[in-house]
Parts: sequence; C-alpha cells; structure tokens
Amino acid sequence: MPGTAKYSAPNGDAFEGTNTNQKLCFHRLGTDQTADRVFHERPDQPEWGFGSTLSEDGRYLAFGMYYAGDENSTLYVMDVDSGEWLSDEIPGKVGLSGWLPDGRSFVYSRLRDVADPYSRQIKVHVVGRHPRHDSLLIEQTSTTWGPFAYPSRDGRWLIVGEFTGTSSNDLWVADFAEYQRTGELVKVAIAVGEEARFGGPVHGDTLFLRTDLGAPTGRVFAVDLNAPARASWKEIVPQGPDVLHDVAVSKGDILL
Repeated sequence: MPGTAKYSAPNGDAFEGTNTNQKLCFHRLGTDQTADRVFHERPDQPEWGFGSTLSEDGRYLAFGMYYAGDENSTLYVMDVDSGEWLSDEIPGKVGLSGWLPDGRSFVYSRLRDVADPYSRQIKVHVVGRHPRHDSLLIEQTSTTWGPFAYPSRDGRWLIVGEFTGTSSNDLWVADFAEYQRTGELVKVAIAVGEEARFGGPVHGDTLFLRTDLGAPTGRVFAVDLNAPARASWKEIVPQGPDVLHDVAVSKGDILL
C-alpha cells in the first residue's frame, strides 16, 4: 500500500511518513533525507495498513497497524526523536480518538473481544502504562453500531456519540476536566433520538456542530458546551445546494 502522509504537531514540528515497497520510513521535514528512519519492514506482508497521530508536543507518534484480510489493528507508540518503539501495545481493532494536551495520554477505542463487534470500549491510555490499567470511559451495552468519543484540543471537553444506525447518531458532551478530577463521567445531551448525523470540532467552549437534521445537504450550528440544549444552538452555516462533507476550525476560522 504505497503512499505518503504528512503529520504536524501544535509545537510546529512536521513529519512525513512514506509507505513503499513494504517499508515504512519516517522523516522530519527540514532535515536531510538520509535521516529517514525505517521503523517497519515486512517483505512477507505486501499489504498492510497504517494510520498515525502525533502527540500535542510532537514527542510521540501513536500508530495503528493491521494486515490485509485482518484489519484487527494494534496500536503502538514511538518516540519520535529516537525512533524507538515503546512498550505500549494495545490490541483489539483500535482507533485513536485524540491526544490530550499533556502529550502523554490519549483517548482511544477498542473491542474488548475482537470476535464480538458489540464490545467496543472507550478508554484513556497513558504512555508507559500497561493497557490493563487504562481508565474505562464508556462501554458498549447495545447491539447498535456502537459508541465513539473524542476530546477537545485543550482537554476540557469530551464529545461522546452513539451510532443508532448507518445514517444517525446521538451526541452528548462531558466535562472531561471534571472527570479527571472526580473520576465520574457525566454526559449532557446535545442531540438524542433524532434521525440525523451529528458531530464536529470543538474550539474553546464551542462545538461547531455539522448535522443533516432538517437539512439533507448539511448545515453548521455553534453550540455552547456549557449550555448545549437545542434551543441555544445558533445556525452559522445554513444549508446550501452542495453537500457539506466536513467542517474544521483553524485559529478561529471555520473551514468547510
């Protein structure tokens, strides 16, 4: 699966991962190409998948790997400067949801039992700690498409969702900073019981909510996470003729 992907960290570091000829290289942009590190090579496995995310300070790279016909990804962590693979290894069709601002921990999802597609868990991992000690945030209790969650960039909020079908989900928010102090995750409803999709990035205390609720091509609301009830939503991007596939926020600007 040849390809190239670029990664950047909030501290300004930028890297490039190249997957060619069953060899994965990792290169810090701005340095000589001879500084490339080969940190995975499997000539006996010509097809394998790779996805990665840098920590907030650019120190660690968390990456998941799986092989063709398997797709039960395992998550690993690498020290970027040394190229060393750390002892962190999390199996179970893992997906990384987002690093926390401390640069040492992240939110991720996994299947407790890979043979049971309804056993998804949302957990928090601290680099260097054995996964058996990871904090459990959410555990799937239904036979729907399952839960998902992702933290805000500043670690204050956790957006929590539950897929209720192929084209719909419920959505809540939790004060993640409060959870870290008390150990209790309290979810507050944003949208529950609607036949629509909901999700989007968080900037400060605002969720930029993309939804197709009452708008087949999509629209965007600004939702104050301190008071996320439907009556308080403010529409900032109305429905248009073209399908709104995604929304992002950069330096306070909304990117569509």
